Amino acid sequence: MNVLHAARTAIPEETLYAVKGAFHLSGENEKIIPQTVADIGGFDLPLIIRAHCTGWRAVNALDGAYRERVVPAAVGKFLTLGGAAG
Repeated sequence: MNVLHAARTAIPEETLYAVKGAFHLSGENEKIIPQTVADIGGFDLPLIIRAHCTGWRAVNALDGAYRERVVPAAVGKFLTLGGAAG
């Protein structure tokens, strides 16, 4: 979230299209899952790319909130704004 907020501040005239990362929302960080999921919504991103280190509870929360906009990251995966392409 810090990176998204910094990008919005640094280049407010640009549209943000995606966020990609291992969000590290497991273990002790599970307590900020609701806040993080809500905060991502404020960016209205067409694509949320989650990596394996996101944590299963956060994956479920993101998938539940943003449905088809959430896709898993994988080595060799090609993504477009419409989602996974292959």
